[in-house]
Amino acid sequence: MDLEVRTLATRLRRISQIVFFIAFVALLLRTKLFVSLGADRPPAIPVNLFFKVDPLAALVNLLADHALYRGLAWSLIILIPTLFLGRFFCGWICPMGSLNHFLGNLRSESKGRKIRIAANRYKTWHTTKYFLLIAGLIAALWRSNVVGWIDPFSLFVR
Repeated sequence: MDLEVRTLATRLRRISQIVFFIAFVALLLRTKLFVSLGADRPPAIPVNLFFKVDPLAALVNLLADHALYRGLAWSLIILIPTLFLGRFFCGWICPMGSLNHFLGNLRSESKGRKIRIAANRYKTWHTTKYFLLIAGLIAALWRSNVVGWIDPFSLFVR
């Protein structure tokens, strides 16, 4: 039964990753097309939709401005499944996380199963990401948005 639940969760996560990745690319292309055509009115779907549900963006704005903007309140909903599923936003919604997951799972002739498993094991240098996060959040207390330099959405759009 536990294996069935994990298999179902894996399938649902992959479907979610594909849907959100396609939605992100569609919104990105729509934005670029909108700008390049010089249209008069903005697109009907907000192109900043993914930024509004990004918990990192909400946390940085909360620390920097001491306020949570109405659009960023949607990111609080993302925190609920995170309590039960772990890195929910990164693993289920974020297009950068999805792209990383898809490319990391590509099979290679030179990598056998054991080598791929060993390559994905936790290493001590992985803690660097937590130091960067803490430094960025501390900087946000002084109204600096340096986290935007390493935020996956900002990187992906650039």
